[in-house]
Amino acid sequence: MIKKIINGFLGCLVISLIVIFLIHSCFKIPAINDFFISDWDASNVLEFFGVILGISVTVISLIIANYESSAEQRELHEFQIRQEWKKTVNEYAIKVLTEFSYTKIDVITNRILTLHNKITPFDIQASFNEATEGLDNSVNALFYFLPEKKEEPLQKINKIVEERYHLVMDIKNFLLHSFMYIESNQTYHFLPKEKDLQDLEQKCFKYILENTDTIIENLKLITNVDETGE
Repeated sequence: MIKKIINGFLGCLVISLIVIFLIHSCFKIPAINDFFISDWDASNVLEFFGVILGISVTVISLIIANYESSAEQRELHEFQIRQEWKKTVNEYAIKVLTEFSYTKIDVITNRILTLHNKITPFDIQASFNEATEGLDNSVNALFYFLPEKKEEPLQKINKIVEERYHLVMDIKNFLLHSFMYIESNQTYHFLPKEKDLQDLEQKCFKYILENTDTIIENLKLITNVDETGE
């Protein structure tokens, strides 16, 4: 801003000197006929020029000030948008890490085992759908909000999440296959083999534990953005 003001001042000074020189020259050169003999003297012309120059400087100053103000407002607005964007991305990144953990799966499995014969296959299906929905939504949201150059780490996260999904589905399918339909009283009897279920849970837990650090590293890559959102 200061540089522009100095350049503007120097420009006006140069123009003023040129105009003063032209006025001086015009009043020094003899008129070729009566038509070119001025009714004004040099002081009147200089005074008129001074008024025009003052008005011009004022108008130019107002235009520059208005432009600078608009530019600052645009920059502030863009900064606020970037901050909101970064906040949103960070929130979804935290959700991905939270939903990727084993806690929710463990809680649902234990609840199903506790309820035992009071639960139906439909309850199991709904519970596991709910358990995977949050993670899927959060990963999809990151794909939506992140620029293309961030897709590589996000693809790695997505690949790990897909494998976790298959392991969780193995647990769900095992529980669903543990139902026996008794036609005589038209009820379901839930008979899961605890050892087989523990093996599946351990496999899922081990996979999540081994890949959590990779998830964290790639989340850092996609959330560590500069001020331009790149």
